[in-house]
Amino acid sequence: MIIRLIIILLLIPGFIKANESINVAYASSLHQAMKTIIYGFQKETNISVKYASGSSGLLAKQITLGAPFDIFISANDNWINFLNKKMKSNKIFWVSNGLLLIHKKESVDLNRFLMNQNEKFCIADPKQSPLGIHSQEVLNHYRINIPKNNLIVVKDSATLKSYTLIGECDFSISYSSDLSNYAEKFNYEFIDNKTFTQIQYFITNLSNSELSNKFINYLLEKNNTRVLENHGFIIRE
Repeated sequence: MIIRLIIILLLIPGFIKANESINVAYASSLHQAMKTIIYGFQKETNISVKYASGSSGLLAKQITLGAPFDIFISANDNWINFLNKKMKSNKIFWVSNGLLLIHKKESVDLNRFLMNQNEKFCIADPKQSPLGIHSQEVLNHYRINIPKNNLIVVKDSATLKSYTLIGECDFSISYSSDLSNYAEKFNYEFIDNKTFTQIQYFITNLSNSELSNKFINYLLEKNNTRVLENHGFIIRE
């Protein structure tokens, strides 16, 4: 009877797929959108998606140390190029983003930027996070030098958002895709995109398996790029 039940279950479409899974690593700024996309993929395919979210640099380094990810989505191509020196992988452009200056003032002009002695300016770590790299580009462009005592450097965009929301930062530079988190509590300015290099997210297929290819194709579907657009990302046709 038990053997007969097993045979019947194996013949049911999707039963075997219930045990299939892929491992995905992605930049922390994608987290809210990716939760929606992953939920839809799992529901449609019955394939489990295990994921890790963090700074692109930290994730890339974990991959080189053997972290078993099938797919990596980075907030720039520098870390994918870094991986390409260690292993063969392709890269696919996916989506873009912009930058915001979040603050508590009535208005802020970066061309005449001033801050008080006790105020704090928060940025993501340029050594680990693409957001940090772009934030430093903005500060360099406007020749803004934040004293060490006034500067808070955090590991990635998710941590920056947490610090800003709990009031640790008087100023912070964040992705424009995070605007919905700030709009009701803070003032903000969109930062001129000519003051930093273009923010582009890239997908790389590390395992090149049937399941990873299926998930990447799902990511590229128009419905899912619309999910990204709804979360404030920039779609470039």
